[in-house]
Amino acid sequence: MINTIQCHSIQILVSDAVTWLRQRDLHILTTGHHTYSADDRFQVVHSPGSDQWTLVLTYAQLRDSGVYECQVNTDPKLSRPVNLSVYNTSQPISVTKSKVFVANNTASTRDGHLRVEILGQRELYIEEGSSLTLNCLVTSSYGPATLVYWYHDTRLIDYSSARGGIKLKIDHEKGETTARLVVNTVRTDDSGMYSCVPPGSHPASIRVHVHQSTSNILD
Repeated sequence: MINTIQCHSIQILVSDAVTWLRQRDLHILTTGHHTYSADDRFQVVHSPGSDQWTLVLTYAQLRDSGVYECQVNTDPKLSRPVNLSVYNTSQPISVTKSKVFVANNTASTRDGHLRVEILGQRELYIEEGSSLTLNCLVTSSYGPATLVYWYHDTRLIDYSSARGGIKLKIDHEKGETTARLVVNTVRTDDSGMYSCVPPGSHPASIRVHVHQSTSNILD
């Protein structure tokens, strides 16, 4: 059984700027023509000169159901979620609960060549109106990462966000990349899970709790 999911890059002809990501665990499957999943059932198909990038999944299984997201690395970034449903025709269709992320501020590939760490504790408590700064350290024996994604829950954060954005500091000698996320004047709806995801690795995550300031409570 073969499933295909298509993404059109909206007439933007790019070579390595289109990324396919599995939303349930924020795992980057492909970027451009490169596949970063150890699961060889996934591959991307793209014809030269075309704006269509197709994610191909062979031998689909029930666990493959979920949302897959196509992202185009423009400014601002463009994304398109696509829902894939895989059914077992021999059993009635049932609804399962969504997966809940547990904060884990470190992650690494199975071979140990790529490591991701959000510096600090797994949970952070800050006051409404203050600034949030998170630093993610990506270390790779293959050379530093030149692209690191930050997510708030499952929403991709723009590098050039008006409220702060993301800055990369690359150390080629050590093979390290520091991705700093800044969110100015935080609100209570900025609470949630923040995840740092370089291509080829599972995300490192931290949970942020924004509580109402004392002055606002008194008012």
